[in-house]
Amino acid sequence: MAWRVYKKDRGRTKYTIQGRDHHNVRRQMPAYRDKALSEELGRHVARLVEYKRQKAPLPPLLAAWVHGLAPDIKDRLAGFGLLEAHTRPLNEHLTDYKAHLEAKGNTEQYVQQTINRVCCLIDGCRFRYWADVQASKAQQFIAALKSSKTQAATALTQNYYLRDLKSFARWAVRDGRLPESPIEHMRPLSASKVRNDRRHERRALTVHEAQRLLSMAHQGPERYGMDGPARSLAYRLCIETGLRSSELRSLTRAAFDLSHDEPTVTVQAAYTKNRQEAMIPLRAETAVLLVGHLATKTPSAPAFNMPAKDQVIDMLKADLRDAGIPYRIDPKHGKVVDLHSLRHTTGSWLAAAGVHPKVFQRIMRHSTITLTMDRYTHAFKGDEAEAVNKLPSLSWPGDDAASATGTSDVNPLPSLRGAMRGAPDGKQWTDQRGAVDSSGSWRASDDATKTTGNKADLTLGTSVVKMDSDKAGVAELADATDSKSVGVHTPWRFESSHRYSIISLARDCVAKR
Repeated sequence: MAWRVYKKDRGRTKYTIQGRDHHNVRRQMPAYRDKALSEELGRHVARLVEYKRQKAPLPPLLAAWVHGLAPDIKDRLAGFGLLEAHTRPLNEHLTDYKAHLEAKGNTEQYVQQTINRVCCLIDGCRFRYWADVQASKAQQFIAALKSSKTQAATALTQNYYLRDLKSFARWAVRDGRLPESPIEHMRPLSASKVRNDRRHERRALTVHEAQRLLSMAHQGPERYGMDGPARSLAYRLCIETGLRSSELRSLTRAAFDLSHDEPTVTVQAAYTKNRQEAMIPLRAETAVLLVGHLATKTPSAPAFNMPAKDQVIDMLKADLRDAGIPYRIDPKHGKVVDLHSLRHTTGSWLAAAGVHPKVFQRIMRHSTITLTMDRYTHAFKGDEAEAVNKLPSLSWPGDDAASATGTSDVNPLPSLRGAMRGAPDGKQWTDQRGAVDSSGSWRASDDATKTTGNKADLTLGTSVVKMDSDKAGVAELADATDSKSVGVHTPWRFESSHRYSIISLARDCVAKR
């Protein structure tokens, strides 16, 4: 039924439209100053009534017209109940979106964080209806976000806000509340910008640092309700399994299966990031420690009495101080060591151990191998040099570089005879295969030869170099064939500040020739 268009009296500037809604209730509302526009409004409202009465979805053209209406007209139509299923204020849609996220099984923290970000954008840009949403306004607001009063939000944070707003719009399209998303074309900041703008980048611990941390935590006092042995065991479990902080907090006595030859710990799906149950193998020695730690706990009792979430970092920082490990190497932009860094340590150690990438990915429980290798694999000092040295040798017989470095496989120093200075008194010729014994003397591991008095024989392949410490004199290198098989055996006292490389001796000899 058509809606009538009229003016109540000559003094009014706007026309009024009048008709019956889908409940056959008489309604009226102000329209426009122009009669033609007012008549068009009346025709569209009549169509809305008909579709509402038939409980049919709006056709795309009519839905697009509705979204383009002024807010005051939308409010009137929403008050009539004509826009209940199609166009309502964004805050009402957001309430339904929150219920949708909760129904999918997302954690309360994730749902609340997502809704807070979308609310921040809607309120900051003053979006009231979907028709108000503009990509340019959203982009400008996101770019102006701040993490503090003086510091802009990181590129990653900006991408999170855009991601959540786009997810909200996509849900509205799928649910028939929106014909198309007005922000679908927006693109996040590039990966390079995100990578260069990280301000809380984590690092992995070295083996020595991890051992110091566990040792000092074990000996340390009680902190935030956790005694030293419990903290040390919790850190150890995180390093060896890659458990996240929330996963560690969720563990109970029943989560551990320590009675079989292959002990495991199981994290329930409700607490994992991918919402899938995770069964993680444990090392045998760690399982032994867990048996003693869990012996007096009931099956439903928490495995670790973890402190409050905001106190975990304070607890770890105290243990790091005791172990002499800085929380942040560079006060401004250095990488940090927090509880999640122990998970990074897991990934880095697995990669250094040569674990197959697919096994590595399964242990870390990542959806993509890219995340595993890019974010959770850290190179330690010296790894690059060690990797380069594993490359095949490209030297050939007679190559000068190979002769100087001793990397040639075919007689690298043919018939070389020359003078090399001996070690000063109290100093030590060394190679990388020796060690300092309990008396403080240097002992070579493989090619050591007999020692008489102050004289030491230095083996170079099949040749022998004589060294006399009394005179600190001349050593003769005779027909060396393999400079990599050097060994030293001498009773001279070892001093770490005076180490001599046999490769350097060979280079000096070649130079003097």
